[in-house]
Amino acid sequence: MEVSLPLAEAAATSPAHAAVPKAGIPQYRRRAMFAVWAAAALPMAALAWLVAPALADRFAGDGNVPLAKALLLLLTGGLVWQFSSPSSSGASSGAFAGRRSARRSGSAPR
Repeated sequence: MEVSLPLAEAAATSPAHAAVPKAGIPQYRRRAMFAVWAAAALPMAALAWLVAPALADRFAGDGNVPLAKALLLLLTGGLVWQFSSPSSSGASSGAFAGRRSARRSGSAPR
């Protein structure tokens, strides 16, 4: 089955599209991806595996309830901290910084 798309072909060969340079999408290397993952995962793991069990005896309840309360409190606090602090996740630096500042100022990103 062959389908022809005359509008798409005409649009691809129009002079207006020929003048627009193709922008490359910046890609993180494996080391940078691991660093971003570690910056998010390791503090949460420390809260869940080290801090929560240490604080579990300070909460009231029977059985696993104190640990569940500590986990809920600490992991919620960790998520709030990660999403509220731009320097912890690296969101204010790198490939997206220019786009965010350009949106705020109203100018187009380069």
